[in-house]
Amino acid sequence: MNRKIFKSMIGRYNGLVARLRLKVADSNNCPPKAFRCIIHQQHFCTKQLNLDHAMTVSRPVKEFLKKIECEYGDVLYHSEVRWLSRGKVSKRFFDLRHETTEKLNPVPEFRDPLWLWELAILCDLMQCLNDLYIKLQWKNKLICHVYADVNAFQAKLQLFIQQAEREILVHFPTRMIELLRLLSDHFDERFADCHELKNDIRVFENPFSIDVSTAPIELQLELIENEDDYCICQHIRMRTNFLGVEESQTVSAFTYDR
Repeated sequence: MNRKIFKSMIGRYNGLVARLRLKVADSNNCPPKAFRCIIHQQHFCTKQLNLDHAMTVSRPVKEFLKKIECEYGDVLYHSEVRWLSRGKVSKRFFDLRHETTEKLNPVPEFRDPLWLWELAILCDLMQCLNDLYIKLQWKNKLICHVYADVNAFQAKLQLFIQQAEREILVHFPTRMIELLRLLSDHFDERFADCHELKNDIRVFENPFSIDVSTAPIELQLELIENEDDYCICQHIRMRTNFLGVEESQTVSAFTYDR
């Protein structure tokens, strides 16, 4: 059950989550699992990437583009609310670096290789975050698919960190690793409740894909009884295959629309 930080949702006694748990407990059923909105948690993690050093030179770039009427027309605006556009701002800004380097002499950042290098890293990281953000908003996604997307992104972050640590970055020894670790730590913190529910999510996705001993105690006997039931196994397998096909079609349609 997804919940947002509103009193009507998370009030200790009168919130929706509390009332549902009480109702389910009266029926002697397993209590519902509640966790914070995954899309909002990703948004909070992304805000840890500071783009201010790139945004401070946006105004002179805008004035320059008005003069030369280049193909981009302008650098996209960004806001705290619609943070997805912040990644687009940095990418568009980076694409314009060759046109502006020689023309905007008063802007010292364009002559600073360290600043340009950091901007390139931020562009790449924001692109990865934007891709994840879009995936999380696809239609008809179950919690198991959303959790898989977040888990895969966190695994990518760990891979990026390992690769960066093996590189010999003479001029920029720590900045890239610091950014990756900062982002990874915030994802670990924000999605801790999802990781705590990992086994429950696996049971929801496919109850026969996990070790019964690691399943919730209240479900273990039922899982043992159903393990050898051929009809139930086939039904679960068909449902899983159908969801996989449906998601691949959604991806294809999304790619075409772009």
